Amino acid sequence: MNATLEDLLDVLTPDAMIGDVERRSQQARGEVSWPDELFSGPDGFLDYLIGVMRAGERHMLNLPEAMGGHDGHYRSMCHSLLNEIYGSSGLRTAFHLATSGEDGGLYSVVSQLLGQVAGMYAGNEIESRINACWNSLSHEDKLAAPDEYLARYGHLLPPELVEGSAPVVRARFPEVLKNHVRLLKDLARVGR
Repeated sequence: MNATLEDLLDVLTPDAMIGDVERRSQQARGEVSWPDELFSGPDGFLDYLIGVMRAGERHMLNLPEAMGGHDGHYRSMCHSLLNEIYGSSGLRTAFHLATSGEDGGLYSVVSQLLGQVAGMYAGNEIESRINACWNSLSHEDKLAAPDEYLARYGHLLPPELVEGSAPVVRARFPEVLKNHVRLLKDLARVGR
């Protein structure tokens, strides 16, 4: 196996790539300042969640302090993440859960939001490392990489992906690499 690709695959472990960010997410959750009173409405709740995201981001990215400004960016990102978690009315649903105490209340909303942020940053890190590795390979190495990957990990892939000459794996190999960590994490979960 090409040394660069082998080194990348050795680093792309669930614990190193996802576990580390998740641990920092839990650290951030432990430092969340919980409000003393209920929120006045969805806008106040959104402002609170933006503060939580900033604090979480500081921990997950190992920044010395939370980044200021960019309220529009955080507002948009918070809406987007809440919609991923709770559906198209994400903010409304999260506000209801937080104020009613249903399904774990505010703690659950904050935990899920920080989990989504952690997943996003872990995904960015994985993609960045894969792109750097892939772009450093020669054309010949890029053609050989799927064969080497299939020899080492083909038995873990669904049969429909590896049948014949595995054309899907070959055609979409960088995407296969991006899903490699999740594959290993899902397999580790089965073994528990």
